Amino acid sequence: MTFPHFNRRLHLYLSLALLPWVLMYGVSSYFFAHPETGRAWYGDRMNWRPRAAAVEVLPESIAIPMPGAEQEEMRGFGRKVLEAVGLSEVFGSASFGAYRTGPKQINVFVYRFLGQMQVKVDTETRRVAVEEKQFRWDHFFTGMHARGGFEQQGMWQWAWAVVVDLASIAFLVWVATGLYMWWTMGARTARAWGWVALVAGLVSFVVFMARL
Repeated sequence: MTFPHFNRRLHLYLSLALLPWVLMYGVSSYFFAHPETGRAWYGDRMNWRPRAAAVEVLPESIAIPMPGAEQEEMRGFGRKVLEAVGLSEVFGSASFGAYRTGPKQINVFVYRFLGQMQVKVDTETRRVAVEEKQFRWDHFFTGMHARGGFEQQGMWQWAWAVVVDLASIAFLVWVATGLYMWWTMGARTARAWGWVALVAGLVSFVVFMARL
């Protein structure tokens, strides 16, 4: 097998393997650009709904982080809160993080592809309230688009992060194999139109980078 033959095969099979990722990033980009679509689809169903919690008040053994606490401390606090309210089953499959949403409130957000939850913690009274949202297609796609990194724990979390890295590398290889095929084309017309497409893409990218 010659290298050009191998290159064409690689480009072809990468395109098939990357098909669901290209579709996901394409569809999710639309929802990022048009959030009003989700509001039109779901209306009042976008609101948070109360969910039963194992406790109504945090145990005194769980220390509430001071304002300005490091993210690692906030994440540790969030984990203890989820355990206290009976949501420890989300560990390893859901992304979560704890954030101050007001001077007297910390919210622990939990995201899964099939739904979202949050735990509101009143830092003065230590009272907690668990809420959830129903499945939404716009959040499903935008959540997949944004989800990545190795800060979350669990086999599935790490597996997803590794696959995202592999997909990113595959995209770069896909571009490189496509450029090679275009450059080795014998037809002058194809080579010329390739230059037009390449230059047009680069110019538009540079213009937007300079103006936005």
